[in-house]
This record gives sequence, C-alpha cells and structure tokens, in this order.
Amino acid sequence: MAGHFKTMSGIDPVTINQYWMTERSMPEYEEPAYQWATGRGLVTRPVVFRDAAGAFWKPKAGFDLVVFHPRSQYENGRPAWLRLGGLRSPYLLPMWICGPAKRCLVHARLAAEGKDAIPVDQVLVSAGKPAPALMLPKGDFVVRVEGADGALIDRMPVRMP
Repeated sequence: MAGHFKTMSGIDPVTINQYWMTERSMPEYEEPAYQWATGRGLVTRPVVFRDAAGAFWKPKAGFDLVVFHPRSQYENGRPAWLRLGGLRSPYLLPMWICGPAKRCLVHARLAAEGKDAIPVDQVLVSAGKPAPALMLPKGDFVVRVEGADGALIDRMPVRMP
C-alpha cells in the first residue's frame, strides 16, 4: 500500500512492520530474530533495534522500521495488554456462567447501546474450566451469555467503577 501511496503522491512514507516480530501460536512459526531477542530478555515492551552502524534493524527490505512486541503475559485467562494501560479492568465470571451448556459465548456491550451493538469484549467459556475474565472499561454494561446455538442462557447488568 505504501508503494501505491508513493506512486500517487510522490511522498515517501515511513513504513512500519508490526507483524514479523510478534509471538505466534507456536514458537516454530516465529522469526528466528524474534526468538533470539525475546529469549535474551531484550523485548519487555514494543521496541525497534538499531544495527552497529546506527541504522534501524530490519530483516528484509520493504519497511523502514520493524517493531518487536513482547510475548503476552496472561492474567485471569486473558493477555495483560488488554488492560490498555489501565483503561480496562477484569470482570471475573463465575465458573458456572454457562449453566447447563458445555460451551458458551459471554459478551459485554455498553448498556446505552442497542442489542445489535458490537461488544466491548467477549470470551468463549468451556464448562468445568475457569472462565476467562471480561476486560471492561468504566461504565455500565449488559453481559449476555449465549449457548452454542445462540440461545440466551443469561443476561445481567454490570457496572465497572
């Protein structure tokens, strides 16, 4: 896209890749440079590196900067970065949230919005396992619990202080 932008505008934009140097579902799918840097504790927050000459390090041409992202740390079954620097807090769900269902979808939407609003957060819960927390900002929410067939299991108001 940056190439098309440059051709159309004559402006050479700064291009940033935030995909290459992130964790994957399994380490064998990760870039070797990412494994090397995270394995040595060099990536505790999003960071870019410079080479010995002072230029921004990048594994391939095509980008000006490559951002290394730290591995996710989990709390209450969710990545800690979902706290968004303190803008969101965990809302703990009871283990029995699914009722008789084996699995359920729990989602929270702002109480002031309609039923078709996009959820602020949602989690998939398996019965008999600890339920992951919803990560919600301050405000009033409607939490809806649905079975695998989409049928309503429960609905409850939630206030996050």
